[in-house]
Amino acid sequence: MKLKHLAHGLLFILQLLVISPAFAKNNTLTPSVYKKLERAQKALQNNQYQSVLDLLLPITKKTKKNSLNQAMSWQLIGHAYASQNNTLKAIEAYESALTQNTLQDSLKKPIVINLGQLYIGEKKYQKGIALLKQLLESEKANSDNANIHILVANGYYELNQFTAAIPHVQRAIEFNKSDKESWHQLLVSLYFELKKFEHAAKQLEKTILIFPDKKLYWKQLASIYMQLSEDKKALKILQLAWQKDLLTEEQDILDLSNLYALQDLPFEAALVLQTGLDNKTIVSNFKLWDRLSRLYLLAKEQNRAIKAMEKAITFSNKADDYLTLARIYMADEQWFNAQKILEMALTKQPSNPSEIKYFYAIVLFEQGENKKSRQLFSDLLTDKKLITKVEPWMTYVTND
Repeated sequence: MKLKHLAHGLLFILQLLVISPAFAKNNTLTPSVYKKLERAQKALQNNQYQSVLDLLLPITKKTKKNSLNQAMSWQLIGHAYASQNNTLKAIEAYESALTQNTLQDSLKKPIVINLGQLYIGEKKYQKGIALLKQLLESEKANSDNANIHILVANGYYELNQFTAAIPHVQRAIEFNKSDKESWHQLLVSLYFELKKFEHAAKQLEKTILIFPDKKLYWKQLASIYMQLSEDKKALKILQLAWQKDLLTEEQDILDLSNLYALQDLPFEAALVLQTGLDNKTIVSNFKLWDRLSRLYLLAKEQNRAIKAMEKAITFSNKADDYLTLARIYMADEQWFNAQKILEMALTKQPSNPSEIKYFYAIVLFEQGENKKSRQLFSDLLTDKKLITKVEPWMTYVTND
């Protein structure tokens, strides 16, 4: 079982400019550029990306390098390109914004996050991880950094560096006040990739407490317990999921039934299987009705076993299957029903008709038809495979 982790979709952060004239003056943002940045920001909010580029690209060619004019222009240009999914151009723009070295940290942070994410999206995992980790190291740990940790974890995941990814996912989950399901999925996936099944099980236990109605986690936890050879725990988990009506697929029900059987609980195994067959969650076929009959026999539920086998032979045209039902009838001393089923078996071109005739002779005897029974046993004496079974019966019916 491979658990699917969350693909790193864009967590694109649009840092809108909030600038006052004083801010502009103190930071050498010229009034003309300030006005164009305001217009570009409005255009960006209205999804008018080309307008943003038309307004700001000329600024990047006319103004001085290492200026706030350049930095803020490149920042919005990067947003415009990223919004158009023009990843390479967005990367170039964000890199240009950062190289100006004029942005305050509050404006620089979203650029770094977006750039790191774009690196990872373009499979430049090492560059993305290094950039984002540098940002994390420069800041105090706080909940605002949860998404950054997930980006780093995704980068490590893609590099198959699962051990390095784990602490970042753990920190993100710790920081995040509202639980994000995908992060828990990612952490389980990382443990599983490392074959740390006990850790995966503990994490799934926590995940189930948070998302109790997601049957995937119940099934995954049961599966991991089975890999750990903890079948009793696996059974307990599936029992609880069954009680919560979360096991709604055929394989789910078969797995639970099989686990009951493995724990020597044939009656419980049969009831689960019977429920699935009755409500048509499981597709009826001979194999499953035959299994149900055998489970009931193990549970000493003779009548239920008979009904299940009666249903089973409606899916079969094999003489041996009819013989199986006949023998269950015989064990329950339903001689007449056994006789009828054996007669039907003889019409199914049996591979070993002598065996069926042998049981037929017994059924005749039990119903008081001694003469017919004796004649049939006599005929079977020629079968070397049955002679040791037939001879005691011949003596018995002859002396009767």
